[in-house]
Amino acid sequence: REGGEGGEGGGEGTALHFLQQQDKAKQLVGLAQANMEVLHRLSQSDAHAALLRRRCAPRIATVSLRLLEQLCGTRAVENKVGNPEQYQFDARKLLKQLVEVMLCACRGPTDAV
Repeated sequence: REGGEGGEGGGEGTALHFLQQQDKAKQLVGLAQANMEVLHRLSQSDAHAALLRRRCAPRIATVSLRLLEQLCGTRAVENKVGNPEQYQFDARKLLKQLVEVMLCACRGPTDAV
């Protein structure tokens, strides 16, 4: 929105709100990427058995399937990032890490750890 909408002085408030939302989106993308990086590293390490515990595996599977649906499902277009570089968002890397974590989780639950 450009200045003038939303009443007197609304343009400045709208611009500030947009910038705040943009900063929040950048922070959330960064947090999501950091979390995925931790899960991915764990799934590729000798400690991957922790992901297979009966308490963890179903939760990881549920979250992973939901994220996979958001990245590749019928509604993926709704989540398209207009300028991925601005948010440091790499959908391909995220998808690759997600699939590798899911493959680790598919090995089945265990109580070995």
